[in-house]
Amino acid sequence: MSTEFSDIQLTIDDHVNQLETQVTTLLELLESLSEENAILLKREQQLIEERSHLLEKNNKVRCQVEAMLERLRKMDHS
Repeated sequence: MSTEFSDIQLTIDDHVNQLETQVTTLLELLESLSEENAILLKREQQLIEERSHLLEKNNKVRCQVEAMLERLRKMDHS
C-alpha cells in the first residue's frame, strides 16, 4: 500500500508541476501580449494624430489651390 500511495503521490506531483509550468507560461504570454497591446494602442493613437494632421494640411492646400484657381479665372475674365 505504501508503494502504491507513493506512486499516486508522484503522479499527482507530476500533474501539479505540469500545471504550474503551464500557468507560468500563460502568465508570461499574458504579460508579453499586454505589452504588445500597449505598444500597438500607442502606435494607433500616433497614426490617428498623424492622419488628422495630414487631413488638415490637405484641406489647407486644397483651399490655397482653389483660391489660386479663382484668381486665375478672374484674371482670365478681365
